[in-house]
Amino acid sequence: MVLHCLQTSFTASQNGAAVQLVYSIASNACAKCSLDALPSWLELLHWVHCTQYLTASYEEGSDVFKVLKSKAQDILIRWNFTPIYKDPAIISNSNQVILFLKELFFMLSHVPGQLDNSHITLQLRELTRQLQEQQHDLRAVRLWCSINSWALSVSDDLQSSPLLLETKHVASESIHILLCKVVIARHLDIELGLALLFALGTDAAVKWLCRSLETFRQDFQKSSAVAHLGVLFCSHCKLDSKLFLSVHMKCTWAKRFAEHGMNCIEILTSTASQHMHILQSLMKLKNVEVSLVVEYCKDFELDLQECLLLYLKNILVTWDPEFEIEKTVDGKEMLIVLNTETEISRKCQDIIDLIENKESLVKCLNLILNSLNYYNYEMYIYIIKLLEQLCPSHNLIGKKILLMFLREYVRVQGPKQEELDKWLLHFPQSLTLPKISQWRLPFLPFMRPKPLLVLTPELNLKTYKQWIELSAVLGIEKNNICSVTVRETMRIRTTSTDKWSICSHDSLLLNQIEECVNNISNLEIASACMYFVMNHIPPGADQVAAAKLCYTYTQKWAQNSGVISAKEYLNRVKFRYLCLATTHILHQYDLGTFSYLQLVPKPLELISALYQDPSIVARGKGQIAHFPDINGAVKDLASLHEENYIKLCLNQLIKWLQPKGLQPSLLEDTCDLTRLLQNHIEVDHSDEDSFHRACYILKCSEESGLTNYMLKLAFQLDSSEKCAVAVQLRALKCLMAVSCTDALEELTGRNIGDIRQMFQSLQYASELEMLGCSYSLPGFESCNKLELVKVIWSSQSNSPQALILIARICVDFGIYQVNVWASLLQQMAKYSMVRELEILLLHLADLGHILSSKEYIAAWESVLFAPFLKDEQEDACIHSLILLQSCPILRRVNLNIVIEHSMRLHWPHLAAALLPFLEKEDFHLQKQKILRSNDAEELIKKLKELATKGVLTAEKAIQLLQPDEEALGTGIINHKRLVPIRSCNTEDS
Repeated sequence: MVLHCLQTSFTASQNGAAVQLVYSIASNACAKCSLDALPSWLELLHWVHCTQYLTASYEEGSDVFKVLKSKAQDILIRWNFTPIYKDPAIISNSNQVILFLKELFFMLSHVPGQLDNSHITLQLRELTRQLQEQQHDLRAVRLWCSINSWALSVSDDLQSSPLLLETKHVASESIHILLCKVVIARHLDIELGLALLFALGTDAAVKWLCRSLETFRQDFQKSSAVAHLGVLFCSHCKLDSKLFLSVHMKCTWAKRFAEHGMNCIEILTSTASQHMHILQSLMKLKNVEVSLVVEYCKDFELDLQECLLLYLKNILVTWDPEFEIEKTVDGKEMLIVLNTETEISRKCQDIIDLIENKESLVKCLNLILNSLNYYNYEMYIYIIKLLEQLCPSHNLIGKKILLMFLREYVRVQGPKQEELDKWLLHFPQSLTLPKISQWRLPFLPFMRPKPLLVLTPELNLKTYKQWIELSAVLGIEKNNICSVTVRETMRIRTTSTDKWSICSHDSLLLNQIEECVNNISNLEIASACMYFVMNHIPPGADQVAAAKLCYTYTQKWAQNSGVISAKEYLNRVKFRYLCLATTHILHQYDLGTFSYLQLVPKPLELISALYQDPSIVARGKGQIAHFPDINGAVKDLASLHEENYIKLCLNQLIKWLQPKGLQPSLLEDTCDLTRLLQNHIEVDHSDEDSFHRACYILKCSEESGLTNYMLKLAFQLDSSEKCAVAVQLRALKCLMAVSCTDALEELTGRNIGDIRQMFQSLQYASELEMLGCSYSLPGFESCNKLELVKVIWSSQSNSPQALILIARICVDFGIYQVNVWASLLQQMAKYSMVRELEILLLHLADLGHILSSKEYIAAWESVLFAPFLKDEQEDACIHSLILLQSCPILRRVNLNIVIEHSMRLHWPHLAAALLPFLEKEDFHLQKQKILRSNDAEELIKKLKELATKGVLTAEKAIQLLQPDEEALGTGIINHKRLVPIRSCNTEDS
């Protein structure tokens, strides 16, 4: 029935059902047939199963299949075996496969031992080609296995048949392809792979394994699969498996490296010499357990102890703090480390526990100390703790204290180029400093020679106290810390300015510097520090304060040491301090000019120069409202240089009281005529300036000793100290200038009238002394003044000063003899004493017995004609016209001379102003001359200007120049009707 079923022609859609039917019959027959018939039914079942496998036509839903599948799965689960690899679903015409297998089955069933059917061979070749093209290599191998299995069961001679040879060739190709597929599959089908290797044969299998290792040497998954198969295959075949074991181990580590994010190619291609380098790369990973390192060392036969030390070093050296910066309430930055050494201490302790040689461990830790990132204080502290545990005898407390301090300290100055250079030398693989260096100082340089170089930028007036506490740990003297602090403070704060500041801007700074310097036990260093401050602080009050502090410290040093060099240095510092303080005083009183600053090293000359300041004289004359306080400056200078202020003032007064010539009076109660005459004397202004300076000292000084000294000189109270009359006069004059009437009377015990009389007498006695006529005060007061005038006249009549003195004596003492005045006026006119004559002539206008003298008339003419004859300015000539209005002897003055000279000087308006004073004949003549050569309108315009300047006759002259005034016949006016105008400052002017 089975043969009939197979021989029956089915449609394409019925082939699958026929195979299922045959499979069902055969499987039931196997279960129920006799033992003799069982081989035939099993063979049939085998071919049916092969057909189902090749065509994938079995029905999973059938009851038989479910039973078989369930039982098979139980066995597979029990054997830990799963069919991992499967061919893809068949896409060719399954009917063709069934027909081929059916023909092959009938041929093998009816012609046993005969496989030389060319038609079947061609069909087989075509079928295998299609299977290979459709990636059904496992089916091709299964077909070969089925045919080869049948051939082996029949006869060994069939192995050389064309059909089997063709099938074997196809199977060999498919096996190689299948092995590659098994290796590159996501999950390795070990059983299939081994079966395929065994199918190839030992030599071919080993050759394929070696070639595959080379092909997949950079793919750890494929290399691992090949190596795994190689190990199992060699184990079954009793072959050397070292190569495959090594590759498999590398692949295993490559997979583990890949899980940690490492490059797995490196381990696959590595040699024995490169394993340590790979281990170092592994050690750099953060999440690597110690057990992994130990396992690696064992697998690759590395020295475990050496690797553990290396791993410990790597952990400690590569640790970096994770930190954040917080700002405090006062704006300062605070560094907070988020990860501490406790996070790695467990791992390090695991390593240390595995290290057997503790001496090597200690040596390694000491080496690590020198190779650590010297900004990572936490690692230094941790290593020091380890060393303390391993070597309790080692004294590491100093380093520990320093590290604990540095961990809480925030650096003041950021890193400089020098720090970067040292870092790059120590860590050449770095490009820049670590970010944490902005807040932390390098620890390692503190442990090397000259730690002060590292500390220098950090020292300032806010931090030096902290570093003083660590001076013993750092091995730096406290004196050096303080001196560097002062130097760095001034270096940072120094400003390039030459302007002197009279106000203190850095008083707090100086107080802080003084507090710092007080910590220096060596007074020489303290003095040098303050000298540095003095030279680098901006000029002004602060520099003076620094100089004073420097002088104070230098004094202490010189007193305590007694060294000659200290005393020399003290003198130099003192000189510098005095110069700065003197300069400051000058600037305080607004006297910081170049001329005074040059005299700073010579204080006495400077004081003398200050009292010669022009502002003193200008102040005395009332010419300026604001002036420097010279006296205050001198007081401060005297106090600074330890000079006697009173003595200095007395020396100046003595110098100024010495006269150099006639001294004009400046007192209001002097006779008006005398004062006017004195104002026109050619005086030596240096005497006047000295008077103002003496008055300035007396006014500004509150010392009574100066006033008492002037009283003694003025009134000759000290009989042992005689002085010249001129000095006596000047002393009294100063007292009268600086004291009010009541104060002067109280000082002298005399009334003001007596004092003024005494002053007048002293003044005359002084002037007489200068003319060579020595008179004491009593001698002058008791002498006959007329006789005195005659004495002066007889010896000094050719001296203008003597003539003025005679005139003053005559006026003050009422000497009005005609002969005296006639001679005096004649002599004064001779010497062209115009200004003095002008004053005297106006004063004598009321003395009728003198007016008629020719000398008086000549004196008037010399005064009136002088500006015109000397071709002086127009204003001087106008002044003569105004003065003419006050002339008591106008009719006796020849005005034609003035008119002629006015015309000559091209001032016709001045000539016209004199027309009202002329007689009738002269009037018409001069008027015609004036109008002939000048425009009347222009003359009138200028005459109006003269009227505004005080020429009273100008208005009358304008009327006389009008055309209708010709009928008047005369222009004469009575000069007595004119209001006299005197050009003097008398009360009746």
